[in-house]
Amino acid sequence: MPRLCLFFGNSIGYKVASIMQETTKNDNDYLLTTDVALELKASSGSVLNWERQGLLRALKTPSGVRLFKRQDVEKFKRERQGKRS
Repeated sequence: MPRLCLFFGNSIGYKVASIMQETTKNDNDYLLTTDVALELKASSGSVLNWERQGLLRALKTPSGVRLFKRQDVEKFKRERQGKRS
């Protein structure tokens, strides 16, 4: 189960937390940069570079936290493994 980040201080933060809770129920959850790095056996810096290059898409919270859809990460992982074969 992914970690749930709690955002305090404004209604946008609560909305993001609510979206994260809802998507976990639908099995379409989000991962933090560090979780993506662990999943892909890469550094957090590599994950951020891939996001900047447009290879991975992320939602960015008002506080700057990046949230990656698990299905996007799994697709990227499959494509990356295919290039290594």
